[in-house]
Amino acid sequence: MGRVRLVEARGLSNRGFIERYAAPGRVGLACGTSWIDQRIRRTLRHLTPDGAWCDWSHAMLFEGRRADGRHWVFEADIEFGRGFVQSCVQENRAEKFWDARKYSSLAILDFGLSPAETRAVVGRALDMTARRTAYSYRGIVATWLAVHRRTLGRRSRLQDLKETFCSAFVQDAYRKAGIDFCPRATVAHTTPFHIGATEVAHTRYLLKRG
Repeated sequence: MGRVRLVEARGLSNRGFIERYAAPGRVGLACGTSWIDQRIRRTLRHLTPDGAWCDWSHAMLFEGRRADGRHWVFEADIEFGRGFVQSCVQENRAEKFWDARKYSSLAILDFGLSPAETRAVVGRALDMTARRTAYSYRGIVATWLAVHRRTLGRRSRLQDLKETFCSAFVQDAYRKAGIDFCPRATVAHTTPFHIGATEVAHTRYLLKRG
């Protein structure tokens, strides 16, 4: 366990918040407003101390600015486009999270990684992106069951499959820096709640609405 330093951002747009605090290797958390995001938050109420809905529905990893001058993120997500569906670990521009109507609150977690640790974390994310690691629908179901059965610390057979989902992907990458957000949950069962409630020392930049 370590000290968590909280920095609350005020008067910033989602874009301004990301532009100010995003950096390579930092973790992002988002509170989405879509139907599926709300179902995730509601399910994770079984993990919160007071039974309230979880603050977060999605987790990502910041890659930093690329040649286009924009911040990019790594995430395990499902993206719909014209004539295609991308369901895997992928890179997206961080402007995806600029719309406050779609993402009402954001957090960026800085774990004070050294340059070598940052390279290791980002390198793992790049490797999973290059391999097009599949989004784990089965993992979502297995974790949902584990939340209800209180078996998040039990190793799942899905741990060995080449699949992942948002928060499990972030935890997988962070293992390269020797950081376990929640020892009580396996990598395959790591949820946005576990990352948001981690007791590992870090600085938390928070933009929260409502």
